[in-house]
Amino acid sequence: MRILLVSLFYEHDFGGAELVARRARSLLLDAGWEVDVLCLAGGKPHGEKGIHRLRVPWWRRPGEQWFKRSIIFLPGPGMDAYLLAEARGKVEPFSYDGVFCVDFNAVTLAVDLAQPGGPPVALWLQENLPRRLDRLNIKSIAGPLISKLLAMREPLWQFSMARCHSVAAVSRFTRGQGAAFAGENRYTTLHPPLDDALLKASPVPARRDGPARLLFLGRLSPEKGVDLLLDAWPQLRDKATLTLAGLDGPLADEARATARDDERVHLLPSVPPEEVPALVSEHEIVCVPSRVEESLCRTALEGRLMERHVVASERGAIPEVLEGYPLACTIQPDASDLASRLLETIAGRRDLTTKERKAEVEIRRMFSPDDFAKRVASLLGR
Repeated sequence: MRILLVSLFYEHDFGGAELVARRARSLLLDAGWEVDVLCLAGGKPHGEKGIHRLRVPWWRRPGEQWFKRSIIFLPGPGMDAYLLAEARGKVEPFSYDGVFCVDFNAVTLAVDLAQPGGPPVALWLQENLPRRLDRLNIKSIAGPLISKLLAMREPLWQFSMARCHSVAAVSRFTRGQGAAFAGENRYTTLHPPLDDALLKASPVPARRDGPARLLFLGRLSPEKGVDLLLDAWPQLRDKATLTLAGLDGPLADEARATARDDERVHLLPSVPPEEVPALVSEHEIVCVPSRVEESLCRTALEGRLMERHVVASERGAIPEVLEGYPLACTIQPDASDLASRLLETIAGRRDLTTKERKAEVEIRRMFSPDDFAKRVASLLGR
């Protein structure tokens, strides 16, 4: 099986979607497939073969966050035509058995490249629809205009999704949103497979000595709700310590100021995926106060897999990830509710019982990499 995997930010480290794309390719290669990648240039090459990089206009590249957001929130026919011409100069679509698009930002590029008469296209949806700045809690003077432009783009996105042979989503929540957006009910769910670090990690009992150890893992931004955690902190500091891992984002200065004034707040740089299980194991409570409707929420899943308490917003697919988990507590994205529920969790800290631990086999099965290649082949009609 020879396929083209399309992921614009494949070589960038913007978030979980790129990790999922790289994990998907690794599993398909392990299954004996030949997998080329079509992505944007300018990332960090990993020494892989078969990577076809599309050059990006200079005005899209003054900074990494501008680069990402300009691609996501400022698409248009000019960029569509530019990327399609670049792609046609890099790959021959008819030489592939299928096109696996794991990036909604590239769905129009993928179907235009493959059709008409080319290989089938399968879309793996990793984000929520419809796309709006306000739904992501991103503030911008140009926000209303950008949202209007995104709304004008929706018919093209819907048409592109309809041209796909199949569409799968990373969660039931995202599948439902995608189906409602495109007006179709043929979509399925394909959970992202666990990476090797999580597969090999064995949960260990949490230490109970001293203050409770809280962990926030992610970008320091309003959409991730780290400001809610900082606002709640004065009510918690006598009973806990707090680690903030991921020193990037618009609220990084606020986090640094809090850490300077309070020795119980610890700052860490962004943590590589292979080090996350050990970091989670060092803590007792994973905090996920997200304001946005998460399409999956990797951090909540990591906390569950390592058998830690998880206090998380009831947003998007987070309740789905934590469904049936005895050590989960869902909140509204509000500092007062967050503080109250964290205090309750601190007071009631415990480990899973033997019976509860056995039941957790099901969540690992849901995200198992077993049969991943078979499921992707099915999406491509092979």
